[in-house]
Amino acid sequence: MILTRLIISIALAVLSVASMAQSQDLMGFERASFGSVVLSRTQAVGTGRQLELSIGDYENEPISNYKGTIFADIGKSVGRLDVLTDKGLFPCTAFIVSKQHILTNYHCSLGLLDDENIGATRIDGSKFLAGYIQTGVDEGTKQYTVIPTPVEFSVELDYAVLEVIGNPSLEYGKLKLASLDPTDRAPFWIIGHPQGKGQHISREKCRASTPAVSRNTLLHTCDTLPGNSGSPVIDAGLQVVVALHHAGIANDSVNSAILMSKILEHSEILAAYKPPEQVPKSQMVEPKTTAISACDALYSEAKEAKACYAYNVYINSCPAHRLVPMARGYVKEFCQKQELVKVDKAHLSTCDNDLTLCNNDELCGQSLTFESGKAEWRTDSVNYVAEAIRRGLKCGVNTTSAIETVFKNQSVLKRKQIQYALKELNYYRSNIDALYGPGTKRALTSYATNAGLIDDNPEILFSSLLEKVLVPSSFSLAKPKKNTCANNIKLCNKNTICSRATRLQGGQLDWFAKGRFRKYVTEANRRELNCGVNDSKEIKKEDVKTTPRGTTFEKDILGKALEPVFKEVDNVLDTLATDIICLLGCKSKGRKD
Repeated sequence: MILTRLIISIALAVLSVASMAQSQDLMGFERASFGSVVLSRTQAVGTGRQLELSIGDYENEPISNYKGTIFADIGKSVGRLDVLTDKGLFPCTAFIVSKQHILTNYHCSLGLLDDENIGATRIDGSKFLAGYIQTGVDEGTKQYTVIPTPVEFSVELDYAVLEVIGNPSLEYGKLKLASLDPTDRAPFWIIGHPQGKGQHISREKCRASTPAVSRNTLLHTCDTLPGNSGSPVIDAGLQVVVALHHAGIANDSVNSAILMSKILEHSEILAAYKPPEQVPKSQMVEPKTTAISACDALYSEAKEAKACYAYNVYINSCPAHRLVPMARGYVKEFCQKQELVKVDKAHLSTCDNDLTLCNNDELCGQSLTFESGKAEWRTDSVNYVAEAIRRGLKCGVNTTSAIETVFKNQSVLKRKQIQYALKELNYYRSNIDALYGPGTKRALTSYATNAGLIDDNPEILFSSLLEKVLVPSSFSLAKPKKNTCANNIKLCNKNTICSRATRLQGGQLDWFAKGRFRKYVTEANRRELNCGVNDSKEIKKEDVKTTPRGTTFEKDILGKALEPVFKEVDNVLDTLATDIICLLGCKSKGRKD
């Protein structure tokens, strides 16, 4: 056993040296910030070790985005550890493991005094800040005094157990520790306080690397920043702590964590705070060892979850444990379908690879993104989104905003096709203009309701709609009205003007200025046409006809001579139309022009 521990220590020391070759500054704050929730006036302090690393695009989200979910519940036991030295204040992360103990990295405790780049000679105080979930908001937080000297630590395993004055577990609970070796690409959550801010969670693309374990160290791709040191690495399926995050390896673009199984082997304190053994009182209790405790913890978790996948995890991890026969009996009785498939330890079924195993909180967690600052459906997790909608979950998504946003992001052609389909199905009566107005909104909502769809998944809604109607592949622009005499009086020839401006009254042509014919009289006047009206007739002001609207002709038409013109007749087909009205007028007055 001593030889084994010596080999582990040497291997981890080699890894520690490799990590220290990658330098990243540890974030420090002025001493005056000690005791404050919101830290200010940061100072960079080189440590010679790259303690945190962001893998690709940084995807560490505020835990406040997940209020009321399993993430927030687990995060209650995680807090910020503020360590005050003579060279400044240095925040890390720690988490509650018992009534009076918290767990963090050694380099966040006495290890600060070992760092020559910091140059600190003493630790003046330590505080544990719990309930700090939103940056800049101290409401709901509580601070506990921490004894700076660890009750247990290991330089090689980079962990320290610190004693807290008071019992934070009464209000904030405690996390369960498990002696498990994670498999390749196993999904994780990491909860902590990056850069001393409010609590954040790394969830997206947060999983074990391939291989997961190298030289007794867990390698993972979860995003972290300075201040995340001491964060728990939580198995997303079992929701237990499987490692203690502590450093980054830049050359390999991964972060590293100390396996909890190795810490539990070394610790004489932490082993006592794993879940209690479920052993009948009449049964003799076996000698307590780390391995047996871990298996008891797994069985306890499986029994509490009453889930087939949890029992299979327990059976494959602890084949020689005394409670395995009971677990196999449960699987045989209630998990026949699962038993037909050989369980591969490297690909255990969890919510991350089998959405049917997700509870509602986990499903919302897998389906949402907060990149825009508000809850929206993820476009790269369509299956989880579809399952959430099938269960009738909203997950905090504003459905009205979602359908409007997605509609407006479609091409003009696609928007017109959607409106065309709605119109063909008698849901839409307005113009096909590609605009999202009240008519389009009502039509889409009505269609979704009648089709049994939920309108907060616009893509499915649009696809269903377009499948029911054969829509055009293009929409031609509306043709402008042809410019003719009907809509532009200036294009009318003189015959048309005169025929509409005059009427035969008492055997003679006279001006007809009523209603819609008035404009033709005005136009005849403008062109100086007499249209066959008697030239000798004196037009007086009182002779001007009144229109139905009570208006009179303009004064400028009075006294003007107008040219003769006669109305058209249908029976004269062999003469030119341009002289028809004039011929009729001349005939009626017995003269020739």
